[in-house]
Amino acid sequence: FNAHNQIIAFSGRSLDGSEPKYINTTDTELFHKRQTLFGFNFARDAIHRKNRSIVVEGQIDAIQMQNHGFGETVAPLGTALTEDHIAILCKSNRNIVFCFDGDNAGIKATTLNGKLFLDAKMNVKVIPLSDGLDPDDYILKHGSEKFYSLISNAINYNDYKIKTLKQGVDFNSTEELTNYINLVLEEISNENDSIKREIMLKNL
Repeated sequence: FNAHNQIIAFSGRSLDGSEPKYINTTDTELFHKRQTLFGFNFARDAIHRKNRSIVVEGQIDAIQMQNHGFGETVAPLGTALTEDHIAILCKSNRNIVFCFDGDNAGIKATTLNGKLFLDAKMNVKVIPLSDGLDPDDYILKHGSEKFYSLISNAINYNDYKIKTLKQGVDFNSTEELTNYINLVLEEISNENDSIKREIMLKNL
């Protein structure tokens, strides 16, 4: 659907693990994948009401989230998030919560996409999922109440980025420790808020 609840395309997803996982209508005069957010037509009112958007990776994740009380959830259509997606969400609110899959690919996507929204002067938080779970799996396994607590404890993007930079670092190695500190200092230098910079330096 477009933002006005008009059908503009169709999408299918394999449920047996076969590839490709998603097949969408090809781009048309009415439909452009890079300009469309799945579920936005249903999420728009909740986004305004709750003053936040939750962004997940997959359409099934978005459906599951909306069905379990998280109506402010949207997803891209199998593409990376674009400037058009950012513009759509910027008009609704400036608070974004990322909840991508808990695997390495999801961590990488969160890091890349979070930076895009941060550069657009949005407030970006992250819900890190463990054990390689995606939002759909997590809700089915733990229930919506636990997911509410995850949202309440979502961490700021910069803190998430610094935490991910620590993964795999041998802190007994001078070279690896030096590289880690330099990467974190680079992240801190991108923070415009001087108070946040001081706190991040203290944590480092």
